[in-house]
Amino acid sequence: ATFTPVSSFPVGDHDLVAHYLPTGDFAAGTATHRHVVAANLSEVELDVGAGTVAWGRELTVSSRVSAASGVAPRPARGVIEITDGAGTTCSIAAPGGSCTLVWDTPGLRTLVADYSGDELYGPASSIGREVVVDRRASRVEAVVTPNPPVTGDAARVDWTVPDHAGGEVRATIAGQQCRGVGAGTCSGTFAASAAGQPQDVVVAFAGDDLYRPSNAVSYTHLTLPTI
Repeated sequence: ATFTPVSSFPVGDHDLVAHYLPTGDFAAGTATHRHVVAANLSEVELDVGAGTVAWGRELTVSSRVSAASGVAPRPARGVIEITDGAGTTCSIAAPGGSCTLVWDTPGLRTLVADYSGDELYGPASSIGREVVVDRRASRVEAVVTPNPPVTGDAARVDWTVPDHAGGEVRATIAGQQCRGVGAGTCSGTFAASAAGQPQDVVVAFAGDDLYRPSNAVSYTHLTLPTI
């Protein structure tokens, strides 16, 4: 004989008992069967998009959990935790969605999505996905004073670099070269022979572990007046 339960069994062990009532030549009888309902095997997908982000910027990742096979009676519940294994995490409500991560230093990270499971779905983890946390683009601002310089008189270039930038800065004005770290100034005097000639005032930032290199060319091909 067969029977169909009026509702699905929850995950766990269930004792099914069949009772036979006596009829004719057959005596009454009872049979017991241990029925084990296991959680659905789950699989977790993790999408990190382009897989590259600058430090201090948000990276949006998405993840989804589903039954590894067959048709589940309902979507998964619970939480999907995204982690890089070094303390940076974000959470997504199952069955899926997106969240954002931010890192404060460059480097290579490996993200994994971990699903803790619920009463129908077993726990599961995604495969690791690599994310490159890159240095930020840098910008050097430079101003020449006076503008335009006058031959025979001192001129200077003042510059700024991103906050906390630690790379070397090299500046050149009127043949004078200066080096330093962070914001600074460099002075020089254009010779009389420079009058009417194109001149470049260059400030070059070498970059560091947080910022990429960049140059500021102020008043490119500056033409000094003839005095």
